[in-house]
Amino acid sequence: MADLAAETLVAAHETILDCWAQEKPEQVSKLAEPVRTEPVYRPLSPSRSEEEFYQERDEYLRELTRFRVREVREIRNGHIRPESRVAVIEDTNRMAIYRGCVPDILRGAVDWPDDVIAFARDEVPKRVRRPRASRSRPEEDASDELAPPAITEILPRSILDGAARVAAVDELILYRALDDLQSRMERQFDELVAQYTVERCAVDHIAIEADERVLANALAGYSDEAREAVALAHARSYPSSTTGDGTPLHIACSPTDIYHITDVANGG
Repeated sequence: MADLAAETLVAAHETILDCWAQEKPEQVSKLAEPVRTEPVYRPLSPSRSEEEFYQERDEYLRELTRFRVREVREIRNGHIRPESRVAVIEDTNRMAIYRGCVPDILRGAVDWPDDVIAFARDEVPKRVRRPRASRSRPEEDASDELAPPAITEILPRSILDGAARVAAVDELILYRALDDLQSRMERQFDELVAQYTVERCAVDHIAIEADERVLANALAGYSDEAREAVALAHARSYPSSTTGDGTPLHIACSPTDIYHITDVANGG
């Protein structure tokens, strides 16, 4: 996720702020507290130092590639269908992430701005993975494996956006935190399932009732607000927890994992 972080408003803000701290610390002290700490804040009447800061930050952002295909992912629900391909495209000018099914993109049927659709229709087909039967070389298997579903497909976009707004966190930070949390949970899957109660199994994920330490440990380095947004997103997607003692975290996993957990729960 480092590449994604490098192309956000937050990263641009922190980059220029760090440069100023090293090269002209006396200017940093002249910036108002919200200017230094809130990347999305911009004063209506900036001081001369603040005008210079925002000018350098804007120049940094203009040098970034505006559009980028972050990934084209297969959603694995026990079988593969063409419509399960999901593309994720970044738009650094709008500081937004767009998601859509590849067939809809190719038809121009995705509700994105026209310029993003034009970019997607040109770039996404280049990144669509070919079915296994059409691969011509055995060595392609290692680099072309289908990926399991990511946490951002398990939690609906509306829930993620709502959680970001309530917690006052930039949505890109929330997406990055969720992806980081997911990658850590996948590595600790057996341990988490053994330690916490499995609340629900779906076709592509398992929900467990975990305590706050899981979030705190997995998202060390993230702000309290970011961790609150992650917990809120999970809670809003699964409000009917039977125990109510912790945060209902969703772990994306394969059908094999789900069958395994179900068998164990049934005494198999």
